Amino acid sequence: MSIIEFSRQEKTDLVSRIRKHLSEELDCEISGLQGEMLLDFLSAELGPRFYNRGLNDALTAVTRRMEDAASDIDILEKTIPK
Repeated sequence: MSIIEFSRQEKTDLVSRIRKHLSEELDCEISGLQGEMLLDFLSAELGPRFYNRGLNDALTAVTRRMEDAASDIDILEKTIPK
């Protein structure tokens, strides 16, 4: 899996949200650099798990659609006279 990279603006927005959350929910103030370090850590440690879960969910959805399509095709099958 390739590393997911955020644009500078995305990273700035994410760090801002992290800092706001920590401030409001945990009464903990961190610097922008600390926020970036936390984002990098969470991305590395949790990102692959969320990514893999998303892939698994996508596979389940596609498999369900393929099973539905197979059922639809079975209904279309004609009886062969003997």
